[in-house]
Amino acid sequence: MLQEMQLRLAEWANNPIDTIYFGGGTPSLLTPNQLSKFLESIARNGIVSPSCEITLEVNPDDVDPENLSQWKSIGVNRLSIGIQSLSESDLRLMNRSHSSAQAKQCVKLAQDHGFSNISCDIIYGIPNSGIPQLDENLRFMIESKVPHFSAYHLTIESGTVFGTWKKKGKLHEVEDTESKIQYDFLVSMIEGSSELRQYEVSNFAIPGLESKHNTAYWKGAHYVGIGPSAHSYDGIKRKWNISNNLLYIQKIETNESWFEEETLTLADMLNELVMTRLRTVRGLDLSFYDDLAKRKLTEIRRTEIDHWITSRMLENKDNQLRLTGQGMLFADRIAADLFVFEEELK
Repeated sequence: MLQEMQLRLAEWANNPIDTIYFGGGTPSLLTPNQLSKFLESIARNGIVSPSCEITLEVNPDDVDPENLSQWKSIGVNRLSIGIQSLSESDLRLMNRSHSSAQAKQCVKLAQDHGFSNISCDIIYGIPNSGIPQLDENLRFMIESKVPHFSAYHLTIESGTVFGTWKKKGKLHEVEDTESKIQYDFLVSMIEGSSELRQYEVSNFAIPGLESKHNTAYWKGAHYVGIGPSAHSYDGIKRKWNISNNLLYIQKIETNESWFEEETLTLADMLNELVMTRLRTVRGLDLSFYDDLAKRKLTEIRRTEIDHWITSRMLENKDNQLRLTGQGMLFADRIAADLFVFEEELK
């Protein structure tokens, strides 16, 4: 990965770096010394902003006083903790290696070691788990004064253990109506009982402490991803590295192509704009979209937009297309309805 960074210096070394993000996977398995090598290489070769947000994704069982001190000393200033749930049965179902007690303790430890910018991930929509478990998770976030948290709905995909269980009838997905009840409860409780405010479908923060890194994705900023499976975007092309670790290493060492790439069409760019901007509470600036497309989205997709507005899932205020509270849970479905084809832009 350090070699890949050197091979790609031209892509990133001359641009100010506002965010550095170690994740996904489990980057906290790396030693602080290994993490430091990445940060040293970036600082040596790039222009790192003084206010750069440096996030490390960690699991609760990796958080201890020694690691916290070392992470802080090498420059990590934001932790994203994968709590997932405080219910022991939920944790067992998801095969998590930490306990509820460890999850609670790690947040306090991080705060005691001077980490004020902390994000916690939780998952809802878990089979055989409902409002009581969600309530416990949210109360902990509020009482701990965590300044940022992300709430993701559990997805069951084919080829996974859950996918196999679902196919065999051993596991049943939560019904859409129950998912909506849980999501509405989540948003209502967080915004009614804390300083946290929703700024994206799955993300909540104290104003001013929104994730710079994730916000950059939703704004369409350029980024460079290093390592197996990592994605990159320069505004014109999207790249994705091969996922096989061994093959990735072999390709890097021989300087053969270790990634695939595609050049985005105008339709691709517009559809990504819709998909990313609609996820945020600010929504999609229709003037910006129309200038880029040289066509009005409200004309190309008038029927679909009218349908979602009538359904109270979407609203158009001051030429800003936004999801309503009800629409947030159906963001992907609504965005897909507004996608355009290349031939419609000619």
